[in-house]
Amino acid sequence: MHSENRSLISVIMATFNEPEKLIREAIQSILNQSYSYFELLIADDSTKDETKTAIDELAAQDNRVVVRSEERRVGKECRSRWS
Repeated sequence: MHSENRSLISVIMATFNEPEKLIREAIQSILNQSYSYFELLIADDSTKDETKTAIDELAAQDNRVVVRSEERRVGKECRSRWS
């Protein structure tokens, strides 16, 4: 099936200081789905360094992952800044 005939699915993941292992597993779980025509939009709300590093590493490995990071905590606004 050609990509022109498929619908792009957007998956939005909001993060704030989740454990690095949990973030890696969650992102990898989404990337391993059988339907591959999607984008993973990660709204990072000023996460601590080790979690941010994990997110950035996985995003660098797969161009379906798009990360938007906030430098200071913005709470629920973080998820709505994609539009």
